[in-house]
Amino acid sequence: MVFWALLLGNLLIGCLVAYIFNCWASISTFMGGLTGGATIGLLFTVAFDLIFYATTNVTTISGIAVDVVINLLIWGISSGVVGWWLGRSK
Repeated sequence: MVFWALLLGNLLIGCLVAYIFNCWASISTFMGGLTGGATIGLLFTVAFDLIFYATTNVTTISGIAVDVVINLLIWGISSGVVGWWLGRSK
């Protein structure tokens, strides 16, 4: 595992979520962030996994299902924190 790339990638995703929530969606609560982030994460993960499945021999449908569930939790919780953070000064 290349830890610096993992860290940088996650920070960039966090910046993308914060930008979307702050500039376009006006999300400023934990539940708003959780809902918005889970939706974005679900769409992003399913799309990425299906493209990955179609173009490689690395994963299976059950692997995709597990990845979607795990990423749904990660996107939801982390986006909830972003929503809370954006609304803490209001």
